[in-house]
Amino acid sequence: MRYVVICGGTGIDIRRLKRQILPSDHILCADGGSVHARKMGIIPDAIIGDMDSIDTETSEWAEANRIPLREYPAEKDMTDSELCLSEVPEREEILLVMPFCGRFDHVLSNVLNAAEYARGGREIRVTDGRTLIDILLGPGEVKIELESTRDILGAEKLLISAIPVTGPASNVRSDGLYYPIGGRTLHPGQSLGVSNKPADGASEIIVALDDGVLFVIIGPDDARSGATSDEGFFPVTSGDI
Repeated sequence: MRYVVICGGTGIDIRRLKRQILPSDHILCADGGSVHARKMGIIPDAIIGDMDSIDTETSEWAEANRIPLREYPAEKDMTDSELCLSEVPEREEILLVMPFCGRFDHVLSNVLNAAEYARGGREIRVTDGRTLIDILLGPGEVKIELESTRDILGAEKLLISAIPVTGPASNVRSDGLYYPIGGRTLHPGQSLGVSNKPADGASEIIVALDDGVLFVIIGPDDARSGATSDEGFFPVTSGDI
């Protein structure tokens, strides 16, 4: 079973996100993430956090649908999203839904927390609906099927970046990228792996490494995927995400 953790915050594209959520997923909402679930018409399995970011409409919706609430005090050692992640059984896959904008401390904390889960051997993907981050732990590889990824993101063109975190990523190599990565060691702070794209005629991309943690970031690269209006975006109050 895959666990989907939905965080609160501004900038999650729920229209595209809904394409990524499966009926078999187990849904955990971190506090204000329940607003996004309500907007998508998805009933989560639990809402977890200090409940400082849930509006009245969402609170009434949760009560009407008998959604379990696990409330924590506002003064705590973990963010609401980390509380949700801590409830995912060890061997289960995780999709972490979080904004990539807004409170930078929350964004940075959450993506680094996800990296630590990957370092612990967990299978985890991060998304805001528009952009996907596959977190790759070496030795290992990730395969990106381009047609289905374009469909999920509503994009005709894609950008792919490979960025190391927590330390060097050794012997990074690729197949299907326009600018091949041929057995390079990538270091945090370098831009070598940024802004790549699929090779002409490629149907899939494979990125592999021997050691380290690598963010493989897949996002749209065309005007069609740009946010030209607020359609699909539902801000919530900041709070803990």
